Amino acid sequence: MTTKAGLLSLFLFGAALALGLAVERPASSSARPLLLVIGIDGGEWKVIHRLWGEGRLPHLKALADRGVAGTLRTAYNSSPVIWTTIATGVTPPVHGITDFVVPTPKGDVPISSEVRKVPALWNMLSRAGRRVAVLGWWGSWPAEDVNGVVVTDRALLNLEDRVSPPGYLPDFLRDLKAAAADPGRFLDEEPELRDLVMARSAAKLVREGFDLVLTYFRSPDIVSHNHWKHFEPERFPGVDPGELAAHRDQVPRIYEAVDREIGRIVGGAPSGTNVLVISDHGFHAAPREEIKVFFDMDSLLERLGYLVRRGEGVDFARTRV
Repeated sequence: MTTKAGLLSLFLFGAALALGLAVERPASSSARPLLLVIGIDGGEWKVIHRLWGEGRLPHLKALADRGVAGTLRTAYNSSPVIWTTIATGVTPPVHGITDFVVPTPKGDVPISSEVRKVPALWNMLSRAGRRVAVLGWWGSWPAEDVNGVVVTDRALLNLEDRVSPPGYLPDFLRDLKAAAADPGRFLDEEPELRDLVMARSAAKLVREGFDLVLTYFRSPDIVSHNHWKHFEPERFPGVDPGELAAHRDQVPRIYEAVDREIGRIVGGAPSGTNVLVISDHGFHAAPREEIKVFFDMDSLLERLGYLVRRGEGVDFARTRV
């Protein structure tokens, strides 16, 4: 139904261009300015520009007006690959995340911090003595020891190492309870709840003296996959009128919900904060319906006799692929 195209990139400057560039500040100031990185999965300029034209998304509009906005092209075709590339600054063959799953001697496993081959930005800054807060980033589970806080992408699951340090778990659970009870929640679904609790945590942590805060919104991607035909019905002949009437505003609504939370986060950040809002890809209607089929290649090859296991690993001497 949809394909990936374009990369949303918005910059708000305290006085810097982006990551890695010097920030100008008054000579009397000794404090380092906060770098706030906000990821919007599936952020699409077509949606944003349409809503700006209707006077909506005021917080993203303010960022663009005060800084620089531009379109970049998507380099890779898988969200975990792109977000890990952003977090590490190296290409997929180097950081090791090449799809939603990663091949290992024990077979394909879902991406995680354990299979990432290189340090992420939060590891690098921690080693340099900087304080970091990482909230909901792709592939951040299990939580790594950092100089600060990690709330992983699997924090809503009852897993070990879902936050770091372990002592931060009660704080996270309080934030989660408050978010679940919030009548202004995006939608009554888990991805939107996850986004809301990460955003509310970010709005608190930007006030607590961190050097870097990263937070991430997943729900625009999910809602766009499910409702792009309702956002752009002219590209999808045969959409049921009743269905269209019920769901036409789903994509704009999720963008507005994200915009409100960005307003909370940026509004609570210290003066001089440098803000980077980025996306991994955009959206557009495909020329025809696309059907994707996923299966476990290792299991298939094993059943066909091409792959032979030895214990929990692979017997490469007897394997024929």
